[in-house]
Amino acid sequence: MAHSHSVHDLPAGGEMLDTSKLAGVSRILLIVSAFGLALSAFRFIFDSESFAYSWLFAFAVVFTISAGGVFWTLLHHATNSGWGIAIRRIMEQVANQILITGIIGLPLMLIPSVREALWEWIPIFNAHNGSQEELMAAHQTSLAGKHAYLNTSVWTGYAPGFYARYALYFILLAFGAWKIRSYSLKQDRTNAVRPTLSARRFACGWLPIFAVSVTFAAIDWLMALNFVWYSTMWGVYIFAGCALSAMAVIIITLSLLKQAGYLKNVVSFEHFHTSGKLMFAFVVFWAYITFSQFFLIWYANITEETQYYILRNTGGWNTGAVFTYLFAHFAIPFLFILPAWVKKNPKFILPMACWIVFAHILDLYFVIIPERGPSLTHGQDLLIPGAWIWDIIALVTIGCIWAFFYIRTLGKHSLYPCGDPRLHESLNLAN
Repeated sequence: MAHSHSVHDLPAGGEMLDTSKLAGVSRILLIVSAFGLALSAFRFIFDSESFAYSWLFAFAVVFTISAGGVFWTLLHHATNSGWGIAIRRIMEQVANQILITGIIGLPLMLIPSVREALWEWIPIFNAHNGSQEELMAAHQTSLAGKHAYLNTSVWTGYAPGFYARYALYFILLAFGAWKIRSYSLKQDRTNAVRPTLSARRFACGWLPIFAVSVTFAAIDWLMALNFVWYSTMWGVYIFAGCALSAMAVIIITLSLLKQAGYLKNVVSFEHFHTSGKLMFAFVVFWAYITFSQFFLIWYANITEETQYYILRNTGGWNTGAVFTYLFAHFAIPFLFILPAWVKKNPKFILPMACWIVFAHILDLYFVIIPERGPSLTHGQDLLIPGAWIWDIIALVTIGCIWAFFYIRTLGKHSLYPCGDPRLHESLNLAN
């Protein structure tokens, strides 16, 4: 049965998160972050190459979640959505974590030993002065063929340099997230309609920029770990993980806020139902893209393409990959989220959202970490003993940093866009 609420039932100026009650949580996050950074620094000093893969893995997790927040915020405005107005501020806050994510990833770009351990093409490229002719003469035909894209300087080749693109991606994504939120905050102050129209126009123009940025970031940082391998579906595969994991984090945030007594007359089971349906849709979409990529590569049977799956089908990686891709990321969430009553009840949808974040972390682990052993041991070993411990440390460290700033951001503004003229429509959502 649909509920009936009016904006007059809500406090003037919206509802603020009392961050003083979360001071203990923030303090724990800071302490764990500091301790994790100290351990990571120790690891870097003694083994910078192995550290590089751990840091990239953890960075990729928070990047995809933040980028997914940008997507949902832009999509909300571009589609003129009314249902999600009540939860839009949470989307905006997840999206605006993209800037701190870019700072977290700077060691990957700025430290030579780290970037050269990850992207083996960089030392090869530099050893031949970035010359396509020299690369061909050295029988680096694959790298020579990708010379126009894989270059490190903005003054060579035909594309912006590898390092410059890193900055460009975050400038574009962060600006998009900031601009959309600025319209929303202006509306909180003025209650005017114009910010809604401006945000809609901006979102329609910025969605293609978002798509290009995430696609090429996925190619630069993840696909290029093996510069010989390629997949035409890689960008949309990573995007599917972005959208799915971000919606899971949004649902987790809403559930915890509701449990803490916030958003009582704002977010209802109908909002959880719709959010759950979107999360379920991307569970299916991710599975479709993942299977399509595998099937096309298997069917074509091209050596440069199949090596990605051969590596992950070797040794102990095989069991983990089957569990991750078949069960953790698809079968389990598909079966458990399918019933409508699960999606409507925060007590049930919350653990499934947490599970999806866990599955997303496993997904990125199998994207990145299997490359570490063969790369650092020159093909001698599939695994580096004990390195998984440092992967967890890096993930916990970066995750705590991200969560600390996320809580701070949530406490700066109203938890919902109180000045949106269409808020009443969202308050009375009925599926």
